[in-house]
Amino acid sequence: MKNTEFSEFFNDFLNKKKYKLEYVASETGFSLAAIGHYKTGFRVPNDEFVEKFISTFYFSVEEGEHIRNIVNRDRTPERIRKQLDKLELQVKMRTIPVYSSVSAGLGRVPDAEPIDFISIPETTGDVVAVKVTGNSMEPTFSDGDIVVIKKDVEINVGDVGVFFLNEYDGEGVVKRLKYKNGVYVLESDNPTYEDKEIGSDVIIPCGKVVNIIKTDLSKKKVDPLTEKLEKLDQNQRAMLESMLDGLIGKK
Repeated sequence: MKNTEFSEFFNDFLNKKKYKLEYVASETGFSLAAIGHYKTGFRVPNDEFVEKFISTFYFSVEEGEHIRNIVNRDRTPERIRKQLDKLELQVKMRTIPVYSSVSAGLGRVPDAEPIDFISIPETTGDVVAVKVTGNSMEPTFSDGDIVVIKKDVEINVGDVGVFFLNEYDGEGVVKRLKYKNGVYVLESDNPTYEDKEIGSDVIIPCGKVVNIIKTDLSKKKVDPLTEKLEKLDQNQRAMLESMLDGLIGKK
């Protein structure tokens, strides 16, 4: 038997709450034997137990995602996990602030304070994140998602960017720049919203959306292993593919 990340988390949970295995079994509807295996690390829990455990004991969205992540990590073969850990160390990270609105994130609200901080792969330039409000850009991103904005970067046709509708007190919007019928417009990805022509007001481009972080797990669940793989460059992926070929054999 060996400890898993979930077994360590689960034992800490039981100790802090002073719960017995019998209580967890009765509340989740899973057998005492199965839960005992999860406690010792003899087995990794299946998705059905994980979701029942998260909902039964009222874990937050962040805590629930953490539990899913450690279970997925426990399911990953140790050799691959160690290699991923080494590769992940090669990806330098940067912490940036998250603001409640475009206006706050781009300095239009005096003394605006971040509502959170997130880590993203290292990038140059002035970068902030903003929490999305509304559904005008669905399905690209939704209410509550977080967009990463690189300030003072040129926005080309087809890009999603941040715009202010006039120099001083205009509304800050996140839209896609398009060219239609001889004029530039700000377009919503949600077709129920009308385009806004550039030129009807003084519209100021303020930054380009370079990443989208989905926060509604019911709309998009990201497998943490896939998320790590997407950060690897071509050489790192080739190295991992070679290792996988040796582990499972080429077909």
